[in-house]
Amino acid sequence: MFQVNDKVIMTETALDNYGEEYRDMQLTVDFVSTSADDHPGYDESAEGKPLYDFREIQFSLYYWEVESI
Repeated sequence: MFQVNDKVIMTETALDNYGEEYRDMQLTVDFVSTSADDHPGYDESAEGKPLYDFREIQFSLYYWEVESI
């Protein structure tokens, strides 16, 4: 999984959901959440898997929505 300051891009599946304008956009991990205690938007069905916040965008993405550059 990724840590704060790691650089990632969206997966093809995430691009299908969020739009082509994010294709090849380099995102910098700003915060990593693993529970609703960490992030109000965390879905507990993710069972502790990471939800990431980024410097470049105003929404969060789960670990399955991002990949290494």
